[in-house]
Amino acid sequence: FASSELDFFYMMKVILVRHSETNKNKQAISDNGIKQSLKLKPHLSDFNYEYFSSPAKRCIETSLHLSNKFIVDKEFDERRENETHEEFFKRINKVIDLLPNKAIIVSHYDFIIYFIQAALMSNIKIDNYDYGTIPHASLTVISNHKLICVGETNLSKKAKRNLL
Repeated sequence: FASSELDFFYMMKVILVRHSETNKNKQAISDNGIKQSLKLKPHLSDFNYEYFSSPAKRCIETSLHLSNKFIVDKEFDERRENETHEEFFKRINKVIDLLPNKAIIVSHYDFIIYFIQAALMSNIKIDNYDYGTIPHASLTVISNHKLICVGETNLSKKAKRNLL
């Protein structure tokens, strides 16, 4: 990596939000999912970050409860049916290259895990995580090239300090 590329990683502050709980059809968020989204909103209100969302209905609905202004882009979506792990990883690297220094992304479990790997240039094993590790409507924070928290439902004072 060139020095400027590494500098970007060290300045980047990203909050990854896993979409809220869904109905059984996995398209729309459930009534409980709405409550989850509304509980998250105060934890994100202090940050003047750009919002991004996967185009999946459950992500858009979660985003609508968090902000009235966000960008929907297919690049923030979960792994596609015919997309290999390598192709998915490349897509996420492209996302990272195009992100502003401060971003909130509402997406999916697999997107979050791969994003952590790509942003931190680490070898986190996907198989070592399960859905309980990153629950619905939770926050994962990367700040200044460090993983601050994974799958939290609120932000600690330490996490907020890292993001402001």
